[in-house]
Amino acid sequence: MVGGRYSGRGDFNRAYQAKRQSGSAIKPIVLAAAFESKQGFTPASIVPDLPRTFGQGEDAWTPGNFDAGYHSQVTLAKALEKSLNTATTELVERVGPPMISRVAARFGLGQLKPVLSMGLGSNEVSPLDLTNAFAVFASGGQLHRPTPARAVVDRDRTRDRRDDG
Repeated sequence: MVGGRYSGRGDFNRAYQAKRQSGSAIKPIVLAAAFESKQGFTPASIVPDLPRTFGQGEDAWTPGNFDAGYHSQVTLAKALEKSLNTATTELVERVGPPMISRVAARFGLGQLKPVLSMGLGSNEVSPLDLTNAFAVFASGGQLHRPTPARAVVDRDRTRDRRDDG
């Protein structure tokens, strides 16, 4: 893994040191939390996807969908497929941000701030952590921490020195 501009020691490695908002890439984790919740959500569960203001006063905000279109009702599967922000925020509200934060931690994303906007990717994560979180889906729900290679050696245990120059 090389995530920095230069391969020298001490270089800032963007793959595991940089933090960026996850954006809609967090939505599958939100659905995983919903499926695990006591509300009994499934991919066929229905939520509204209508313009709505969440919060009150200075904390009020109105998420919008990318295409500016809305649906009176939508399945969770369709909400994920279309990356619908309003339906996702509705789901975050129903499941509860603390539950989503706990599930995200089990996916290796650390302690995300439990706020309604978390389903739209307002929390920051590293590219490596987000990639590793998605690997949980492929590994049957198991989180496996990445292990860096410290050296490349041949069968005689001779270190590969091609990139030392």
